[in-house]
Parts: sequence; C-alpha cells; structure tokens
Amino acid sequence: MTQLAVAVSGGVDSLCALLRLREQGHDVLALHGLFLPDAASSGLRPAPEGPCLLTAAEALATPLPPASRQAVEGLQTACGQLGIPLHVADMRAVFDREVVTPFVLAYARGRTPNPCALCNRAIKFGALLDAALSLGADRIATGHYARLLDGLLHGWCRVLSPQQNPALAPLVRQMLREMTQKGLNYQISVRGLFVAFITELMRLPAHGDIGSLTGSMVIAPALRYINSHYMENFTIGDLAEACSMSQSHFRRVFHELMGIGPLEHLNHTRITKACTLLRMTDESILTVGEQVGFRSMSSFNRHFAEAMGCSPSEWRRTVGAGRSTSILKYNGWLTPPRDK
Repeated sequence: MTQLAVAVSGGVDSLCALLRLREQGHDVLALHGLFLPDAASSGLRPAPEGPCLLTAAEALATPLPPASRQAVEGLQTACGQLGIPLHVADMRAVFDREVVTPFVLAYARGRTPNPCALCNRAIKFGALLDAALSLGADRIATGHYARLLDGLLHGWCRVLSPQQNPALAPLVRQMLREMTQKGLNYQISVRGLFVAFITELMRLPAHGDIGSLTGSMVIAPALRYINSHYMENFTIGDLAEACSMSQSHFRRVFHELMGIGPLEHLNHTRITKACTLLRMTDESILTVGEQVGFRSMSSFNRHFAEAMGCSPSEWRRTVGAGRSTSILKYNGWLTPPRDK
C-alpha cells in the first residue's frame, strides 16, 4: 500500500483531511512544518539549510514561538489519540531564504511581492514534498481547497497524477517555468500551454474514471445541486439538508471553503450561465434571465451589474450575440471577419 503524507498545521481543515484520508483506507502519516524562528532565542540553535525531520518531542525541546509550540503540542495530542505518526520538518532556514528574504527585497524596491506563490513552489511543493518523500511517502495531501474549472468542464473534477497522465505534467511544469523565468513574450507562451493543457484535460473523461475530488468535499452535494438546478427555486435549507448539516453550520462551512456564501455562489453560477446564453443565443434578455433562475428583470439586472460591471444589454453589445459570432462556427483558431 502506498503511504500518504498529510501536511497538518494544527487547524481543523488539515486534521479533517488527515482523518478522512485514513477512513478511506490510506496509510497516512502527519507532517508539520516549522517556519518562523523564535525571535528571543533563535541564535541558540541555528536552523538547518534544508528540511530537518524531528519527532514532536525533539521539536518541543528546541526554542519555538508560542504559536508553533502550541500547534506542535496540539498535534502531538491529536495524532496520539488517532494512532497516526507525527513528524515535524524544521524548514525555518529554507523558508527565510526562499520566501521571507525575496519578499522583503521586493517590497524594499517598491514592488508588490506575492509570497504565497513563492511558498507554494519552494515550500509546499518543494521542501515539504522532499521531507515527505524522505519519510517514504509516495504522495502528499493538504487541507486546502481549490476552485476548479467547473464551468468549462461541466462539473467534471478529478485528482490527476503525473504517472497516470504523462501528457499533462510536462505542460504544467513548462507553465510554471515560463512564469518563473519571465522570458520574452512568456505570457503568450503560458496562454498557449494553458490551451494545450485544457485540451488534454477535456479528453480525459473518455479514458475512464480516475477518482473524484468533489466526492471528498463536505459541501460537494450542495455544489452539484447548484450546478444542476441553478434555474430552479430552492432554499438554503435544501442545500444544507443535502449536506446533512444545520443551516447555520452549512453557511459557515460553505463560506470557509468557497470564500463566499451559498446564495452568492448561486447567483454567480446563474450569471455565468446567463453570459453563455447572451453570447451564444438570440434569446431576449428577459428570457435569458428567466432561464437561469431570476424571477424578475430588476433582480437579473442588479446581480448581473454587480458581477460583470455593466447591464446584460451592454455586455451583449460588447461581446456580440448569437451563433454567428461563436468560435464553434470555425474550424481552427480564426477571427471572425470584420464587416466591410
């Protein structure tokens, strides 16, 4: 059986991911990272240049900031009760070198740094992944969630491995390389690679089932219901019941995972569907609004303006309407000829 390392911060999301993965039958271990030095005593024990693996007891014997100490102690208790091994990766030096220092230097030069992008590449899928592999794990998981290309792929969501999808992994690596190196016209290269990536991705359903990501999400039933029934009239209570939650708990969990409330997500879904109809059909604006679930023209106009920054009629005039302007009409990457 392959072993799965779960990155745990001490928060609810990562611990739930750890527990759910074990319940699904995976052989799991918990991996916690130390990133911030103790300002009062950081000079007593220099942090290693790369990730150094420690037991929880060894980590607690080193100078730690109060928040880090509390997290390790909490994880030690939780993992002990669950019977799951806990490992601590000391990554303070590599985090300072790869994330903190570039952030400070960029900020000092008047730029707007993005430390999360650096952290994802160098830490989460760099040093932390190296630490997991050194422990004998074959894969790494986190408690984070991502919004997927749900609209484009019509609700199809999957977790893909490089081994099972050799055509996709090189495209992702090349996109990351282009965005990191920022060579001449790299934006054009990334767009082309992304088109190739989406093309390959949309071919995958024909090759069989390779595991659903949304099946493991606690709000997946609500997301699927919204995507299939956005044009109907239903309540938050209906969505909460589909997820076996109380309304208050469902609202809180939904907002934590999606960043917006369920009603706002529903309206965003309706507006996205409305844009497709406005772009691809000659239906009246009133008809489009009714087809996507808005019960009045004023409600449709208000929500559309909030999401798109203009009215439906203005948006349709800007992008063009009807099948005559659709890319589906053309065989290849063509631009519709201008009227003479």
